[in-house]
Amino acid sequence: MPCPVDDIVVDEENKVVTTPAYMLAQNIAEAASGIEKLVARVLVLTA
Repeated sequence: MPCPVDDIVVDEENKVVTTPAYMLAQNIAEAASGIEKLVARVLVLTA
C-alpha cells in the first residue's frame, strides 16, 4: 500500500500501525512526522 513518508497506515481490526519512516525519509526530520503519528495512533488503539 503506497504511503508517504510523513503518514501512517492503520489496520484497525488487527491493531497494526506502520509508517515507511526510514525506508523513504531523506533525514530524521522527514521521518519524525510519520513516527509521531504512529505513536499517537498506537496509544489510541491501546487505550
